[in-house]
Amino acid sequence: MQDIPAQDSCLLDLALAEVLVLAEASALVEDLVSAEASEEEEDEAGGAEDSAHSGDTLILR
Repeated sequence: MQDIPAQDSCLLDLALAEVLVLAEASALVEDLVSAEASEEEEDEAGGAEDSAHSGDTLILR
């Protein structure tokens, strides 16, 4: 096996770090999208209840 020069080794480390950061970011985005979809489903399920009170107005003084 051939030794990798220090500069190339550093570049490989940076590339690996970038891949790991992108993978983590992708997982976070996937979690956020999933959570938002769940919220929308809950909102739609509660929408019938909300629409019954949609004309109600609360005035605070």
